[in-house]
Amino acid sequence: MRYLAWVRNGWVGISWAGISWFGISWVIQCLPVGAQSADDWKVCKNADLSVEPEVAIKACDKIQNIDGLKKQDRVLAIFYFARGFEDKKDYDRALIEYSQVVELDPGLAEAYIGRGTAYVEKGEFDRGIREYTRSLEIRKRVSAFYGRGRAYKKKGETAKAVADYRAALALDPNHETAKNSKAALKELGATH
Repeated sequence: MRYLAWVRNGWVGISWAGISWFGISWVIQCLPVGAQSADDWKVCKNADLSVEPEVAIKACDKIQNIDGLKKQDRVLAIFYFARGFEDKKDYDRALIEYSQVVELDPGLAEAYIGRGTAYVEKGEFDRGIREYTRSLEIRKRVSAFYGRGRAYKKKGETAKAVADYRAALALDPNHETAKNSKAALKELGATH
């Protein structure tokens, strides 16, 4: 994995190529310079899943409790905190934390994707579908189409699942999650 870091106007930026929550991609993350270190943020984000969820959760908790942390940074720390619980398969706690993110930043589409995933993993497919749909109203994301398609598939609504898997592929056919959509379509006997 290759990293590139820079400091500009009080922010440290880190970019790397690797696996992110939404698949393989180039990720650029800007982090504030200050009391929390880039290492804390890296552990909190846990993009490469190199640390146990419990370790990531502790790093996120440390960051989000820093006095004077900017709102946007607190939102990110809580988002990754929620994702740590999702990685740990503690979907109830993940939902609580993702809901806090939505309350602080209702325009963050990824928080609705997180809630959608947690609901689907709990078997609450209709609630998951609503969360994915809300995410798509904010911003079209391959992972939202794929997640909603997965929920429809689990509900037995094959036509809707196929439509969402196709939408994911149309949005970005090279995205790792879109490749999952392609496999799901094949499994359903549909063409892309």
